[in-house]
Amino acid sequence: MIQEDAYRTHMRERDLAASTIETNIYALRRIERDLNINLEEEFAKHELNSLIERLAYSADDEREGRSNPTNIAIEPARLRISLAWYRSVLRSYRTFLLRGDTSNESQPLIDDVAEPELEEAAGRVFKLEQDLQNALRANIAQLEAGLTIEDGGKEYKVHASAFPSFCEIKESNGT
Repeated sequence: MIQEDAYRTHMRERDLAASTIETNIYALRRIERDLNINLEEEFAKHELNSLIERLAYSADDEREGRSNPTNIAIEPARLRISLAWYRSVLRSYRTFLLRGDTSNESQPLIDDVAEPELEEAAGRVFKLEQDLQNALRANIAQLEAGLTIEDGGKEYKVHASAFPSFCEIKESNGT
């Protein structure tokens, strides 16, 4: 059984949206149910490493039309992306278990996912714009050295009329 309450608190401390937290908890429960395992026991054995490896499914696997290596029911067209997402959920949970629930350090939402998988999986991780904003704020220096956040942590609403329309931009450029 997962440490659901402590992990939920840990994710709240990372400022993740409630829907993202519930999606991650659901994913962990589904892994336990569909693979008939106990994540705490798997962590005690191999720190979830063998389970994460079990969920591996590469672009070559996809091209070759290999079947789902798990009992998790996943639409075949989304198999590689979905398994990458499940691996990222397990990695985040493993990080929580290794550090305990008292860590306030910002952790990446997806770690150790290959570059093409990262691009495809990103749409599944950031369910809400707020989740993306929180991740960017927490890791702004990773985008470019010297970047800072100047809005004081607030998003300001601006009427669309405050911005020139596409037609006005084209005209001012002489096109």
